[in-house]
Amino acid sequence: MSHTSIRFAVVGLGRIGIQHINACLSTEGLELAAVCDTDESRFPRVRELSSAKCYSSYETLLKEGEFDWLVIGTPSHLHMDMTLAGLQAGYHVMVEKPMANDVRQVERMIETAKQCGKYLTVNQSLRYQEDFRRIQQILESGRIGTPYNIYQAAVGFTERTDWQIWRKNNGGAVANLGVHLIDNIVQLSHSTPKEVFARFYRIQDQGDAEDSFSITILFEDGSTALVENLKSTRGKALWNISGTLGTIHVADHASPVVELLVRMQDKTEQTETIDFRTEAGDKLGRHYKDFARKLLKNEAPPITPESVLLQMKVIDAARKSHETGRSVSLLS
Repeated sequence: MSHTSIRFAVVGLGRIGIQHINACLSTEGLELAAVCDTDESRFPRVRELSSAKCYSSYETLLKEGEFDWLVIGTPSHLHMDMTLAGLQAGYHVMVEKPMANDVRQVERMIETAKQCGKYLTVNQSLRYQEDFRRIQQILESGRIGTPYNIYQAAVGFTERTDWQIWRKNNGGAVANLGVHLIDNIVQLSHSTPKEVFARFYRIQDQGDAEDSFSITILFEDGSTALVENLKSTRGKALWNISGTLGTIHVADHASPVVELLVRMQDKTEQTETIDFRTEAGDKLGRHYKDFARKLLKNEAPPITPESVLLQMKVIDAARKSHETGRSVSLLS
């Protein structure tokens, strides 16, 4: 791998693929070498942005090469097979979330990367969103003491009509947004998930996958978390984190400009504004900048597949809980 310019190939030129292309083009040290999509009508848009070579065949892209990293932005059910093929062809891989369909697939991807001696990483870009980053800093400072309950939610009544409303595509609210919300919770907690109870709903979308969910996580240290994605006109909060000394609260109704409130047990308060219309909202761009910094110093990517494996274990347990109507242990 070059230490002055890292060559990328982006596979899948839908909405997220174009976002990856823009992030790559705007990040110093990265070069867009190739793109791939079975729909050649998407190529002119790419050619307006870059001189990257365009492929309609994934197999031909892998064979001809001349790049260092594959970015896989195809529909979710294709992630594992395309990742395995890319690793086995000799490339490092960044795969979009969700990393795969289930724990078994994620474990297979991790093992293949090790066998091939290649890096594997995942675009869990909400780790770079400003509300998460600020909350993480506050918790690490110890200002609100030990957190014992974390609530995070996303609400809205927008109907989806794309491939993500179908289970055959690994679609649904859990695979789409749940992977981000659950990842946030797992990253913020200093304990290991122990038990999960979940309910899924299909309220508005016309496919067969869930469009809403509520997932409760019990951790080994006794703390709990509730993660919700609801078809709702109003939520409880974007975040509410209760600690032994105080609380962090982010209201649900103010986006894209939100106010993060820290209130202590003595009633003192501190607020700050986060405007997601500015650089604070460029989570993918931030991920790419951090990613490039690491790689240019010959270091591993900032997001490990092992950290995403824990998230997927929670998701598998949540799916089983919904099917059985019972809580599911992650320790058995």
